[in-house]
Amino acid sequence: MGSSLPCCWLLCPAQRARTSKGRFKVDELKLKIPIMGNLVQNTNIARFAKLLYTMNHTGISIIQSFEIISETLDNLVYQEEAKKIKTFVMRGGDIASALRQSPYFTKLIATMISIGEKSGSLDEMLENVSDYYYQEVSETVDNLTSMIEPVVTVVLGASVLLLAMALFLPMWDLMNAFR
Repeated sequence: MGSSLPCCWLLCPAQRARTSKGRFKVDELKLKIPIMGNLVQNTNIARFAKLLYTMNHTGISIIQSFEIISETLDNLVYQEEAKKIKTFVMRGGDIASALRQSPYFTKLIATMISIGEKSGSLDEMLENVSDYYYQEVSETVDNLTSMIEPVVTVVLGASVLLLAMALFLPMWDLMNAFR
């Protein structure tokens, strides 16, 4: 008695997202969607920086911080990246170099963390980076909302027009039938 996946598993992303490999692929795909990918990336970088800032500020070791971050982030791609960074730092590397090797982190966060590590103000840099990315996320959401409003207005207008036509056309046909 072997376990086999139903054929709809190949077609349905919701089914694929139930396995860890499938969820990883879905999370990776989210990062490649043109506008939404940037939003997902900025959200995860902001969370990453804020979590690292909070844990570093409270005195938790860097290694333990990355363990917690890898379990806390909701995107599996960034969870895996946090694990890679932890391994890199355990081998003697610095955080900024590990971030530069990752295709999922921007040059800005790597540069800011590098400056923070060299100057001894890592906490301040992490706080600035998290604030910056949270601001970027907020602006992106505001821009998307303002772009969607006209589309929603047109769709609602078309729906009301179709509903009105569905109601009045039969009445007009009845009136023409009695003439």
